[in-house]
Amino acid sequence: FNAPVILTGEQEKVDIFDEDTKLRIVLEVPNNGENLELGIDGFGISVSSKEYFRRIPIYSAVHKIIQQSCKNGILEVVLEKEV
Repeated sequence: FNAPVILTGEQEKVDIFDEDTKLRIVLEVPNNGENLELGIDGFGISVSSKEYFRRIPIYSAVHKIIQQSCKNGILEVVLEKEV
């Protein structure tokens, strides 16, 4: 089941894909993703730089970030879910 959960509002669009043992998060970021720092905690994932901060709530327990890439201002992060 690969249906995205799309969260919209004032912030940039975020797609979250639940992929069995992984969560894939895809979002737009400014400055082509330069100097971004990612973090995860019990409440979600945070994406930040000097001029940008975004917290994305996730509703599955995750262990760690297993992959991240940014191309043309689109950040893709893959998280390993707790099973």
